[in-house]
Amino acid sequence: MHIGGVPVGDGAPISIQSMTSTPTHDAVATIKQIRALAVHGLARWGVAEIAGLAADESFRVRNAVAEELGGNPSVESALILRGLLADANTRVHSTATATLRHWPDRLALPLLLHGLRDGRRFVRRECL
Repeated sequence: MHIGGVPVGDGAPISIQSMTSTPTHDAVATIKQIRALAVHGLARWGVAEIAGLAADESFRVRNAVAEELGGNPSVESALILRGLLADANTRVHSTATATLRHWPDRLALPLLLHGLRDGRRFVRRECL
C-alpha cells in the first residue's frame, strides 16, 4: 500500500515524519531535538540501540531514552534507568521514575528502593 507515494507495510521500510519546534536559526537546539526524536525511532530495534544515548549531553535525549525504556520492562532497561534516576536534570529522573509505575514489581521495586536510598530529595519523593 502507498500513502502519498510512500510505501507502507508489507516489508516496506518504516517511514516516520516529524517536525521540530525549535527556531530554524538555532541549529544546536534543532540538532538536539532531532537526536531526541531519533531515540524514539531507534528504540523500535531494542534497548541496545538506545543504551549509549542515556549518557548524551542533551537532557532531551536522555529524557527520550527514559520514556522509551519505560515501555520495555527488562533487566537491561532497569540497569540503564538506574543511572537515569541519578541524572542531574530533574525532568529526566522524574520521567525515569514515572515509567516504573507500569513495570512489574520484581523489576520496579529494586530501582525505586535505589532511588530512595541514593537519590536526591526530589528523586526520593518521586520514588514514594
